[in-house]
Amino acid sequence: MNLTQLTGAPPIRQSQFTAYPWEAGRSKQVVYYSSDGDMHELFVPVGGSWSHADLTQLGDAPRPDLDHNFAGFEWGAGRTKQVAYVANDFDIHEVFVEVGGSWSDVDLTKLTGDRAQVITAAYGWDAGGTKQVVLITEDGIHELFVPVGGSWSHVDLTQITGGPPPASNFVAGYGWNAGRAKQVAYATADGHIHELFVQVGGSWSHVDLTDITGAPPLAQPVFESPLVGYAWEAGRAKQVVYCTEDRHIHELFVIEGGSWNHVDLTQITGAPPVVPVGPIVH
Repeated sequence: MNLTQLTGAPPIRQSQFTAYPWEAGRSKQVVYYSSDGDMHELFVPVGGSWSHADLTQLGDAPRPDLDHNFAGFEWGAGRTKQVAYVANDFDIHEVFVEVGGSWSDVDLTKLTGDRAQVITAAYGWDAGGTKQVVLITEDGIHELFVPVGGSWSHVDLTQITGGPPPASNFVAGYGWNAGRAKQVAYATADGHIHELFVQVGGSWSHVDLTDITGAPPLAQPVFESPLVGYAWEAGRAKQVVYCTEDRHIHELFVIEGGSWNHVDLTQITGAPPVVPVGPIVH
């Protein structure tokens, strides 16, 4: 199905886009930057037809800086969907809409005082009742967050956890409701995978997942090697997936209440190794 043709939307400017479901709004959507410099959304509700919206115009928002990435996501606790991005004034903005409402824009830099080199992740954390944007700045990993009905705040995760700085822009942030935690996974220059995490009502902590599992390091060079972190609520587990120097896919995982483990997925499944394709651009 050609969504651009179906909706009459303008063509995508570059290959960067994001797509996600919105359970509260009973819709799915694709967000991208177009050749006119605006942010656009293609969306469809359950049982409906695909439509197009210019989010820059609807939210009366500044145009994005087209060289920066962005993140679209749903927030179940707030019944909203939103896109976090770096605007052409280099402030961090969010355009958002509640169920049955209209699109709005908020300048997160003005509210929190933080600027980003890269937006690496944005996600809702229903167990904690917050949504957050994860950033890389000159001095490490930062988080902007807001609770339902509250105000936006900023925290320097590198500073408060004592974790080492990341060696690349491949940083994964996500919520884990089974463990009542949110976390950020990333790699350092030696290929070790680290996690910064906090549980509901607790304090942020740091752990070197490579050290505690004995897993092999991420493939070098680290700045070209992506990793993915996500929750598996049905299995009450969270995991980080990455590639090693031999092009095997590995997983670090922990089941709620248990200890971190490591498995070589390529080896145990007999799957072929990953084909090197060069840097992956997000």
